[in-house]
Amino acid sequence: MDVIENKTENGATIVIDGKSFVNCVLDNCTLVYHGNQEVGLVNTVIKNCNIQLLGNAGHVAQTLRAMGWKAPHEWDKPAAIPPGTHFA
Repeated sequence: MDVIENKTENGATIVIDGKSFVNCVLDNCTLVYHGNQEVGLVNTVIKNCNIQLLGNAGHVAQTLRAMGWKAPHEWDKPAAIPPGTHFA
């Protein structure tokens, strides 16, 4: 995992797969996550950022939405498993 330390980014587009951010500030950035590798966040502030879920991460997001899950900005209360959902 690549470690990025003590860095401030403003307005950047950052692919976060396989990166560990330590003591960083990410402000007004676009965070791109493909879901291929883990991400680390240690004492890092994320402000006003957008996230793009692509590839594997995008497939997971689409599957969760199909199951009735909502994105955090859509929550009117904590996310829950919709009634009638069954797991095999």
